[in-house]
Amino acid sequence: MSAPTEHILLVDDEERVLSALRRRLRTEFQIHTASSGAQALTALENEPAIAIVVADMQMPGMNGIELLRAVQDRFPKVRRIMLTGNADLETAIAAINEGKVDRFLRKPCEASELSAAIHQALTEYAFQQRHAEPSPDAPRDIDTGRVACDAFVTLVCRNLRAPLSEIAALEGALEKHPPRAHHAESFDKLVQLKRSGESMLRLIDRVLDFSRLRSEAPDLDPIERADVIEILTQEVEAIRFRAARTDVTLQVNSLRRTALVQANEEELRLALRELLSNAVKFSAGKGHISAMVKCEGQSVAVSIINGGWGVSPVMEELMERPFWQTGPGLASPSEQIGLGLARVATIAELNHARFTIKALPKGGSQAILIFERVEERSNLQAAPTKLAG
Repeated sequence: MSAPTEHILLVDDEERVLSALRRRLRTEFQIHTASSGAQALTALENEPAIAIVVADMQMPGMNGIELLRAVQDRFPKVRRIMLTGNADLETAIAAINEGKVDRFLRKPCEASELSAAIHQALTEYAFQQRHAEPSPDAPRDIDTGRVACDAFVTLVCRNLRAPLSEIAALEGALEKHPPRAHHAESFDKLVQLKRSGESMLRLIDRVLDFSRLRSEAPDLDPIERADVIEILTQEVEAIRFRAARTDVTLQVNSLRRTALVQANEEELRLALRELLSNAVKFSAGKGHISAMVKCEGQSVAVSIINGGWGVSPVMEELMERPFWQTGPGLASPSEQIGLGLARVATIAELNHARFTIKALPKGGSQAILIFERVEERSNLQAAPTKLAG
């Protein structure tokens, strides 16, 4: 078996804890240890290959947040995970929202949970390290013609059938047993009826919106531009409460304050909202979503990583080709996949961007949008404590 290549730094003032963590993780990673914040910073200076720092919260001299804040300032590409007890939970959540900590895990932490968190952080680190590919000049290969049209109609009909069937069943039940005042069962049926009708209306709106996007020519106005970091931050804040209800945390990571891209602002916002919504929906309980932006050369790449269920290779192809057929049947598990990510792919095409999505080896998925960068010096100042990247 080949030796692990990813370098991880574990920081804790208790040698017993460090030894236990080292035993659990040494078969997967190259493990470095430090018993204080000062030792950890020295280790990072001496070993540039360290990609992840996992720090305890309660340490004398320099606590976990103070250490990870220093790591953020001096080694901004290194990902930061904090181990915390319940008493530190509010502090840890605040630290995530302020960007000092990328992820926190509650003690005691299972080895599998810590390993999964480290693998997700390594995906974030790899995204920061690799070169952002420029947007291709040629349009992507998408479904066209009669086959795609037939598949689209089938998709819509299948997804409309469920709420319509429920509405018909509820109407029949109410006809046999008319609603009575203050009757709980009748009230529940009316609530279900309303919910099914609203679901159908939402689906129709999504179909109409998708149809509008597909009918537009991919001819972007050269003066159209949008700040992807500003929009991404706004969309993350808008969905944060919904995510918190399912124990999912979110964070935006960027080495810059602004990143102007060649894109229609409304369409860019819609694409990011769709990807974030999917990430929350498909994240396991107590999961974490990392939204990252990287500027390099003539490109700006946006990565949204979730640590949820992941996707199969078949699902990956489906998500990039929304009306993909396998034999006579439609290979679409839901309208959320069939239409949601299809909208993202179409928006990418209209804005001369590239969209990819892939499963991650340890669960979860990563969606990447790559846009053409707009050079404007007055808007490209790096944050005082971060490196431009």
